[in-house]
Amino acid sequence: MEELSRNNSGNNIGVPRKSILERRRLARWNHELERKDIRRARRFNSKRVKKHHKKRIWYRNRVLTYLRSKLNGKDISYYHEQEKAWVIPIPSDFSFITNTEETLNVLYSIVAASNKEPYSIFIDHSKCKNMDLGASAVLDVITLSIRQEWRVNTISYHIAGRYPDDSDVMAVIACMGITKHLKATGMQVPKEVEEQFVKFELLHGRRQAKDRILAPSSQEKAATDLALYLNGCFEKASGYSFKGSGKKQVVQWAGELITNAEEHSEQAEWYSIAYMKPVESAQIEDGTQAVMGECHLVVFNFGRSIYESLSSEDTPVGTREQISNLVNKHASKGFFGIGQYNPEDLWTLYALQDGVSRFAETPGSISRGKGTVKMIQAFQTLGETLENDDGKHPEMALVSGKTCIRFDQKYKLVPVSFPGGERFIVAFNENNSLEEKPDRRNVSGIGGFFPGTLLTFRFYIDRRYLDKTIKTPPATEGGSNDKKDD
Repeated sequence: MEELSRNNSGNNIGVPRKSILERRRLARWNHELERKDIRRARRFNSKRVKKHHKKRIWYRNRVLTYLRSKLNGKDISYYHEQEKAWVIPIPSDFSFITNTEETLNVLYSIVAASNKEPYSIFIDHSKCKNMDLGASAVLDVITLSIRQEWRVNTISYHIAGRYPDDSDVMAVIACMGITKHLKATGMQVPKEVEEQFVKFELLHGRRQAKDRILAPSSQEKAATDLALYLNGCFEKASGYSFKGSGKKQVVQWAGELITNAEEHSEQAEWYSIAYMKPVESAQIEDGTQAVMGECHLVVFNFGRSIYESLSSEDTPVGTREQISNLVNKHASKGFFGIGQYNPEDLWTLYALQDGVSRFAETPGSISRGKGTVKMIQAFQTLGETLENDDGKHPEMALVSGKTCIRFDQKYKLVPVSFPGGERFIVAFNENNSLEEKPDRRNVSGIGGFFPGTLLTFRFYIDRRYLDKTIKTPPATEGGSNDKKDD
């Protein structure tokens, strides 16, 4: 909490190594190949009209090609005669945090539909009442990839959909979701609704090319921009801001979060998006009105799952042996079961602990492996509200491979003494022990496979909670706190 300080800005929420180097070279090579494939397909297929005997060169989008081979779930799409399209029904709860399996089925279905004729997709949001930004963002990236593939192949295609009946979800879709990213005409919302969103637009990052190493990498720039964005959200919603040391920490955490996404991705690419919007207005002690901000933040990539990365030969033998021994203990106690909790879940859970990294021979031996847990810890602490009984509390989820890990207020990161120092541990059980079975509501297997890693946050910025929690806000760097000293 010492990283936050209060100022007089007021509440303006509505205002607008195989090595790493080898993987880098492979990512750049794949990217250049795709660009050449696009140009070649466009040139060839444009001439095909005059030369009907020639067979079409079919361009395959890299993201879609990867997802077609790796993503797994249940195909819920169906053909609608009237719409002449493959319909993808969005469930009422479209969220990786609260409805992971059905959400994964939607993503699998739209990838499957991209290979079906006619080339027409209809995304039906009409029944959706709750939508996680993570689910929305992955759907958008896949849909944009489908459109690119269809466009390059010069085929007749159609992408359409239906807005949800819920006005709040509709606003998110229009301002931060599928219609915004497809630039659908006639789907704009009123200006006053658009201006309620404080946005960190969808960002597609790629590992820096070696010959541009002296320039700031997209990872570094994105981490800095994300830290500044989060700081701006706190300022707008509560008047509090991060001190210089706090900003540096957020940049460091965000940087490691994105670095992890790059290194796990087989294409060395990642995506990030965030928004804040007002959800409640209430009077505070000094008689002014405080508007609570609801914030959503997502970072994800397509590639190897955490389990695949950590269990690979790239990981030092010592780390793999430690986790394998822990898996054997859980197996001997009968913790694992079909369709419930499985060894891959334990590998993923262990990877989240403070100081655990596939570059470390023993946990805590290097500085890596702290960014994700520190970010989670910060949002669990700062993202609380005074409205817990109303369901307004921070929630986070990590989805990777066959595993979903949900963070809530019941289990928090707790400092534990280890040889070499203190590390923060969360085991999702009463004794906070990694040798005991985690709560199945927080750590569970899913009936599908997400090829990559997604981390999605939903938290709140409540000035009343921060005023109550931070009794004596420290002075900002370069001067004292002008607001108050209580």
